[in-house]
Amino acid sequence: MDLLVLVARILFVPIFLASGMGHLGATDAMAGYAASKGIPSPRLAVQGSGLLIDRKSTRLNSSHT
Repeated sequence: MDLLVLVARILFVPIFLASGMGHLGATDAMAGYAASKGIPSPRLAVQGSGLLIDRKSTRLNSSHT
């Protein structure tokens, strides 16, 4: 069962990495949307959320004990 959990986590990580890279790659478009919703400092918010998504995926992959 532990092996199954490890494999599932490894397979799940690319979803978060792709999402984080999408945030960082389309920052201007996402910042425009965030600005239209009244988010303060929209560009910084989009970049920060992209980094958090990438960090979450790395932590998911390395948290298996």
